[in-house]
Amino acid sequence: MFVLLAALWLAIRFGLQPLRRMSSEIAEIEKGGREALSEEYPRELEGVGRGFNTLLRSERQRMERYRTTMDDLAHSLKTPLAVVRNEVSGGQPDRVALQAQVDRMQSVIDYQLKRAAATGPRSLAARPVALQPVLTELVASLRKIHRDRDVACDLQVPEGASYPAEQGDLYEILGNLLDNAWKWCRSRVVVTVEVAAGGLSVTVADDGPGIPEDQTEAVLNRGIRVDQRGDVPGQGIGLAVVREIVGLYGGSLRLGRSALGGAEIGVLLPKTRIGDLPLIRR
Repeated sequence: MFVLLAALWLAIRFGLQPLRRMSSEIAEIEKGGREALSEEYPRELEGVGRGFNTLLRSERQRMERYRTTMDDLAHSLKTPLAVVRNEVSGGQPDRVALQAQVDRMQSVIDYQLKRAAATGPRSLAARPVALQPVLTELVASLRKIHRDRDVACDLQVPEGASYPAEQGDLYEILGNLLDNAWKWCRSRVVVTVEVAAGGLSVTVADDGPGIPEDQTEAVLNRGIRVDQRGDVPGQGIGLAVVREIVGLYGGSLRLGRSALGGAEIGVLLPKTRIGDLPLIRR
């Protein structure tokens, strides 16, 4: 009996050793002594360790994004606030200059709010979101917004096409791309969706004036517009928001000339595990 009890005690002691090590590593993480759990665990605990590390990476990414957003907001508002202060302290403020700075600050705030609202990839598996209903709803909304324009929108979406992401992020990406195409097209917009082993590919093409090759990179920055025409509303933040969200998912953004003669913007969202995504810094 004593031999059996000793054997049982040893079996429990050595059997629970990985759990004690995991508990110790979690305590180190809480104290800031390490960034993640080690990967050398028994097969039964590999999933637990991988899921815990995935959660840590995701939360660090979110916190880093929040800090970056606040830093960028403070930095971007510093200059226009200084201009407003100088104009007001001068005794005879220039109304045009003040309005320009107010518009600039509003643009900065709108962009940062949209950027902060982007959820990004979830730490755990996201539910697949059907793309056809999302695109159909966005097109219906744009038709109501632009009642005075007769735009033919062709949605080329495979039956049952979906992508595992936050629904709000997909609405933001697709909505900004469609809104941009709707504003600049002459009469036609074509949306092409492809779902393959590599992930999700969405291309939005229009028959408008297009984007000059020397401005394809600049137009992705906040507040930059290809054409400053007053008849096309906008503040130049839509594509910047799209690039921000696509980057959160580890995807890529492509700008070029469409077969219709206007702009063609392509988005590729890969099928990547959240734990493999890089920590985004700016």
